[in-house]
Amino acid sequence: MEAPPWLNAFGAGQTVAYKMFETIYRKLEIDIYDTNGLVLEDIQGDIELKYVHLGYPAWPDVHIFSGFSLEIARGTIAAIEVPLQL
Repeated sequence: MEAPPWLNAFGAGQTVAYKMFETIYRKLEIDIYDTNGLVLEDIQGDIELKYVHLGYPAWPDVHIFSGFSLEIARGTIAAIEVPLQL
């Protein structure tokens, strides 16, 4: 007897939800609220990344950046979000 198609989808959804909540509730190694780190007071200049190539050693076929370049002007606050697609 074959299981109904929705049952497979339900099982896959449970697996994804478990991994998602595992990620959300994991204990970080870095305390993001710790203010005791080194604060650089006198930074002069801009930040420039040129032709950055980045991947994960465990997944040699996954390329996070492939020739990525970025310029950030002094006094600018910036963040980079890198979606992981395996």
